[in-house]
Amino acid sequence: MTPEQKKQLRAKIDLGLKVSVARALEEHARAGRKVTIWRDGQAVQIVPPLRPAMESMAVREDPPET
Repeated sequence: MTPEQKKQLRAKIDLGLKVSVARALEEHARAGRKVTIWRDGQAVQIVPPLRPAMESMAVREDPPET
């Protein structure tokens, strides 16, 4: 494997990890669950922001074309 191929593979792996973490955080926030992370040498719990109950039930659609 060439150095360029290794660099491209690392970039793909990094992107995959970032997407996976973002999805997990989003899922936890939707469910109203805390997430524990490591920050400055300590475990810290992140509490999702409170949202109105109806917002989580809203159906999102693309706006009609004009």
